[in-house]
Amino acid sequence: MVKQLPMSLETEEELKAADHLFEQYYGRKPDKEDYVFSFTPIYQDELLFKVMEALQLSGIPPEDIYAYYKTDGLLACSVNDQFISEKDKKDYMNYRDEYCKAINEPLADTINTIQLTAYGNELLSSTFDKVQERLIGSLNDFIHRHSTEPNGIYNYEMQSEADYLLFSAIKTIKTMKGIALLINEQIPECIHSLGRSLFENYMYLNKINCDPSFFKMKLLPKVDKEHFQFVTKKDKTIDHNKVFHIETGDIYNIHVVIAELKKSFKNFEDQVLYDLYYSNSCQYIHVDVLSATNYFSTYDPYDELNPSFQAAITTASISMM
Repeated sequence: MVKQLPMSLETEEELKAADHLFEQYYGRKPDKEDYVFSFTPIYQDELLFKVMEALQLSGIPPEDIYAYYKTDGLLACSVNDQFISEKDKKDYMNYRDEYCKAINEPLADTINTIQLTAYGNELLSSTFDKVQERLIGSLNDFIHRHSTEPNGIYNYEMQSEADYLLFSAIKTIKTMKGIALLINEQIPECIHSLGRSLFENYMYLNKINCDPSFFKMKLLPKVDKEHFQFVTKKDKTIDHNKVFHIETGDIYNIHVVIAELKKSFKNFEDQVLYDLYYSNSCQYIHVDVLSATNYFSTYDPYDELNPSFQAAITTASISMM
């Protein structure tokens, strides 16, 4: 049995726009073998989550958003009431009631997943916002106190360990701002990759603190153009791992090996974090097939905590080190 519904003018316009987009991309009109909406994502329920976000911003009650998700995109209202079957209407209302009942249950030793995700995500989100605000404020204060241009930095140069700390501070600030944007886009993989950069920054700071010669011998020569230049290879390409002193001609190896930075960790906890966090987050920086499944995994917003919030909280913790 097939039910025919009249096509609305809005849908007709969408189809025309899709045909035009297809022709722009491929230089021909779509034929019978082509999917009209093939440019839309078919992974991670991305379209479904985008609509849910829009519904939330529009003030739609959470029980309706829950029913929308559980019915795979049905939003019962007066506009489409005549097009929805009685069974679908009943299912929709049952899901609304299911959400209201679960979210209003008295808190006890055990908690249902709807309450867990609602309260848990709210806690993770508010915690990240507080940490970000206070961390960025503290780092801005640090930059203001230690910069040679307290009224505005316009001529920054790295000449000392203090200058490196300013660089480290602003890098952390911009990374945290970037993570806030990625939370909204639901991209935990990129959040983990930024977290990896923060942990690496911590490793550099630890090395500078443990080895007084590290900054002068490994980092400063890269930017000290007055005294050093990069070595040019036989094929005329630049070797960024070696520099030579302009006056003496002496060649210095400035290559920094991450594994060597790890050896400077004096605390057992730092070594464990390296193995558990840094090594795993590297999967999202490099082309590592171990992360392939994660890129396609789809989470249930009413059964799991938001993975972007989890990644952001973890990264925020790293930034406090």
